[in-house]
Amino acid sequence: MTRLIWIVATILLLAGCAADNTDLIKEAIKKTLPVSYKVEYGEFKKFPGGVVCGEFVPIGRFDVPEAARPFIFHGNEVEFVPSEEDLAIFCTKDQDNKIAKLLNVTPPINENTSLRAIYKDMAALNTALQSYLADNQIYPLTAQGLEALVTKSDTYPKPPRFRAGGYIAAIPVDPWGRPYQYASEEKLRMEKIEYSLFTLGKDGKEGGSGDDADISSAQLKYLRHALEN
Repeated sequence: MTRLIWIVATILLLAGCAADNTDLIKEAIKKTLPVSYKVEYGEFKKFPGGVVCGEFVPIGRFDVPEAARPFIFHGNEVEFVPSEEDLAIFCTKDQDNKIAKLLNVTPPINENTSLRAIYKDMAALNTALQSYLADNQIYPLTAQGLEALVTKSDTYPKPPRFRAGGYIAAIPVDPWGRPYQYASEEKLRMEKIEYSLFTLGKDGKEGGSGDDADISSAQLKYLRHALEN
């Protein structure tokens, strides 16, 4: 997944977390473009949970406008390449029900203790995996597993700059006592290597709904939004 995301949390803190984030969004947009570019903005539409959706038009040399680009501001981030799914979920007043439908769970999500635990665990594992990648230029492969975040793996590819003390104290298990599923395969040298991290829910089987629903790290931004709002 190749998405350009400009983190503006620091800006928000400096600005005292102002209720109107329009100027902050515009500043973040300008920072993604060449200095010589101008920008025109469409209507900024506000939705529950502090979400702002809109479009901007970069204007390059010779004042030639480019195609309009959508953006979504959520969770103190401006997302510049939102998917159709992102637009359908965040840019609506019915966010909780749409997220519940996507996850195949019953709303309200913020009252579901299992989902809250899953989010906490996966967020911690994602942070550890990103730190591992930053140090070693690759994620642990499937055969190495998540334990490679705790103890330096002695199998290929050995991490060249494994951090002292590891990247997480211990690997959590899901609310039903099962290990989180992890997979990351080595691909062609020029391809970006991604990973999948998920739980199969209470029943431990693929599919299902409610407590049996499968939840993956790819859904974390939606789950976070539902839990925090």
